[in-house]
This record gives sequence, C-alpha cells and structure tokens, in this order.
Amino acid sequence: MRGTLLSFARVRCSQGPLEPRLRSVAAGCEVKPRGVGVARSQWCAVALVRAVAGSLRWVNRFRPGPVHLTSFPLGLPASRVVVVEAWSLDAWLDSLSRAAASTRAVYARDMRALVRWLEAAGVGAPEKVTRRDLRMYFSELHSSGYARRTTARKASVIRRYFGWACRTDRLAADPSAGLSAPRGKASLPKVLSTAELDSLFEGSAAAQATAAAAPEIELRDRAVVELLYGSGLRVSELCGLRRQDMLGSKDSITVWGKGSKQRRVPVSEPAAEALNDWISRGRPKMVTEESPDDRVFLNRRGRALSPRDVRRLLDGRSRSPTHPHALRHTFATHLLDGGADLRSVQELLGHEDLATTQVYTRVSRERMREVHRTTHPRA
Repeated sequence: MRGTLLSFARVRCSQGPLEPRLRSVAAGCEVKPRGVGVARSQWCAVALVRAVAGSLRWVNRFRPGPVHLTSFPLGLPASRVVVVEAWSLDAWLDSLSRAAASTRAVYARDMRALVRWLEAAGVGAPEKVTRRDLRMYFSELHSSGYARRTTARKASVIRRYFGWACRTDRLAADPSAGLSAPRGKASLPKVLSTAELDSLFEGSAAAQATAAAAPEIELRDRAVVELLYGSGLRVSELCGLRRQDMLGSKDSITVWGKGSKQRRVPVSEPAAEALNDWISRGRPKMVTEESPDDRVFLNRRGRALSPRDVRRLLDGRSRSPTHPHALRHTFATHLLDGGADLRSVQELLGHEDLATTQVYTRVSRERMREVHRTTHPRA
C-alpha cells in the first residue's frame, strides 16, 4: 500500500504468524496528517488497517488456513466480497426453512469459511471443488487445532451443502460423497446436582443483594429458573415466549421450538406461581418505551430478554458457571429417573427424533451405576 492509500491491499499469511504480517501492512501505509490533502475515507481506511494490526494477536489461534486481509469498499460487508454468487449460499440457506435461525447462522459461517479457504487456494466455484480439496481443508483444520466435534460439524454442513447443490442440478457430482472426517467425541449431557439446583433457586449472596435492591429482577430471575428446569425449555424458547402463548390454561404454555414447531408444555405449580408474580408485580416496573408489548421476559433495559442475558443471570445465581441447557438436561434426566417413558420425554422436549432423547437413558444408567458404586457396601 506504499504511495497509494486506496490501492488494493492483500496480505498473504499462509506461512508465519498473522500479526507481524498485518503490522508490516500498517507500517507500509504512508499516512499524511488528516486534513492535509487526504480524503476522510482514505484516512479512515488506513486507520482501520492499523487498528486491525494492533488488535488481532489472538487470531492465530482460530486461523483455519491461508488467511487473506483484503481491503473492500467502506460499508460493504466482507462476506459479499469474498463469497461470490457462483456458490449460491443464499439460495441454500433459504432452503433450510425448517432449521432454526441460530442453526442457519452456524451453517452460513461454516460454509463461508470453506469458500474463503477454497478461493484462496484458487478454487472459485463449486463445480471445481474436488474431494482432494476437501481433504486438504480438513487437514488444515486439524493442524490448526480445531476440536474434533467442530470438524465433524463442519463436515456435516459441507455434505449438506453439496448434497443440496446436486439435488438442485447445480452440480453433476458430489465431491463430499464418501468424505471421511473425525467424529466428535461423544459426551453425556451435564446434569446439575441437588446442591447446584438449590443455589440457582435460592440465589448467591450477590443475587440476594440484588433482590433486596431491585425485587423485580429477583421475580424475573426466579421465573426464568423455574421454567427452564420445571418445563425443560430451550433458552431460545424461553426468550421468545409471548404473552399470548400463556392463554388457554394456567398449567401449560405454548412454545415455539426449532423449525418454528409449536408444542404445548406443562408448567409446574412453583413455575406458574413465579410466572404470575413476575407478570403482575415485576414486569410492569421494567417496561420502557422500547419494551415489546408481547414478550414475557425483559432485561434491565426493558428490551426483550436474550440468551446471553439468561446465561448472565444464571451465572450470577449459581456457585459455578451454568449453561441454560444444563437445566433442560437435568429436567429430562430427572423425568427418566422418576419412571417417565421415553416417548413422553421426547414430546415434552420437542425432539423430532427419538434417538436424540435416548441419550438421557445413558445418563440415567450412569447415575444409577454411580449411586451403586458409592452406596453399596460390596460395590
């Protein structure tokens, strides 16, 4: 970029650390003081390059392969420059109508990462991709330290994309057919102990202090915990809960699961009481001009509660970091421990495939073995 501030800059980082290469680009930018014959957009462009060079020390840990830093017109997303129309990614994502928005976002990120890598390797269209290219990509992921589960997920996304391309006659042959990738290590869902559940319901010292200063926050947090554990909701289902979803019955609510699937789930008596207290006494105190009328749960700013807000409030109440999904795992495991049949648990959780629910039977058996080992005198 020396001598011409708006030149097309490209930094190749396929060898060596990323940060020194970025710094070399920043050092090569001849920048006059702002206002001395330099347009505002030119000055901002070079400042942006220098800011990136000074703040991306951590990028090397996540670098999936050859990385290219390419300047692009201000206001135009990088993804629209990198991902060309030949890949038809938007059409593919639109075809995933039954997938949740968060799932589609992950699929889009994984495929764009592959496309960037392929384009850097000189493969500019899906019909030019070979099985060897994909094997090299997975080899690069492995050498970059990606987890086996992450690599397995990316392989699944890639197979799904190329399968769609073949079905829609965009490709004659599927380069991902028969492609092997490392399987993710199977891990059993985490189930909260009785002590961990008690701490969530009672709240930490900090949570109790907040309850004294702002009772409406405590009312909301308690309702959130009761619903996550008492009804086994996904965090996205809880955050998307609307006031009209509570109509029709006092002991059940309507939730919208993955793929916009609707189901009716029971609400325990403690959860119904906590929910009623929040709506009648807590929510009115947190409503602002920006508050959505239909959303049940609000954050401190009066906006709709987000999954990140839920994670924060659980971490604030528990003794150790707790993921919202752990309460759903605990809900399912406790049902099976109490004698519930697998089909009923499947319906309550909203699983499309019974095999997804069957993992909890393994959790329940492991718990029984552990009880036997720790309590039986001749175990």
